[in-house]
Order: sequence, then structure tokens, then C-alpha cells
Amino acid sequence: MSPSRALSRDSRSGPTAFDVLFQEEYAAQVRRAFLMVGSEEAAHDIVSEAMTAVYRRLDELEQPVLYLNRCVMNGCRDWGRHRTRWSKLVTSGLSPERATAETDQDRVDLAEALAALPYRQRAAIVLRFYGRESEAQIAEVLECRPGTVGSLIHRGLAKLKESLS
Repeated sequence: MSPSRALSRDSRSGPTAFDVLFQEEYAAQVRRAFLMVGSEEAAHDIVSEAMTAVYRRLDELEQPVLYLNRCVMNGCRDWGRHRTRWSKLVTSGLSPERATAETDQDRVDLAEALAALPYRQRAAIVLRFYGRESEAQIAEVLECRPGTVGSLIHRGLAKLKESLS
């Protein structure tokens, strides 16, 4: 679904546009949130709250997917403010194998390295390499300039490389 396509909540003629948005985006958003917070349960909660926010404003949104991305990333940031680092969750078995890495130990190492990054660097890396978002799209979600996104990714990757080597 094109992020710029206007959606509606009208259900008279089959599945609503929100139903389509939900089916197309929910699983991917949960995976992104999981990579940000390290808890599958929290990821589902964050995405559910974000979907509720989109549903409430759906008729007025020009880019509902962009708004959804922003809500999910903000939810992850807010969750992180209220929780300690998630190293305990990581070592308990990194559930969604969707965080692709070679082995379980590689997944744990990557998750720990991501968890150690500052929020904005972690968000930029997850959105860029997992979410395959452009720098312009990431800038919209993080509410910063595209050049800042490049810097966040560069610094984050340098820290990941350092901690994984």
C-alpha cells in the first residue's frame, strides 16, 4: 500500500482500508519494535497502541504508514524511558527469529550491541537496514534532517562494528 494513499474506515464494501493497513503493516511493525525494545510482548503492545492512534485519525491522515512508523518509534522510545536496558530479556532467548543472524549467539550479540546504542542511532539502523526505509523516510519518522540520519547510521554502525569485533 502506498504510504500517501488516503485510507478510510468505511466497511460497507468488504474489508476496510484500515483492515488492509493492519494486515500489511502489523507484523513488520512488531519486528521493528522488537528490535528496538527487545521484548516481544512490549513490541505487540507498542504496535497495538500505534494502530489505535492511526485508526482514530485515519480519515485525516495523508500518509498513514508514515504516521504509524512515527507512532511505533515514539512508543519504543517511551517504553525505553520507563525500562532498564533489556539485557535480561536478550539473554532469555531472543524470541522473534525475524531478527536475522547466522546463529542464536549471533542474534544475542547483535541484540546486545543494538541495545547499547543510543535510541536515535538504534532507530535509524533498524529503520534503514531492517525496515529498508530511505534516509528521507527515516528523517520524517525521527523528525530530523536527512543528513542527520546519515550521521546517526554512520556512528551507530561504527559502534556496532566495534562492539561486535
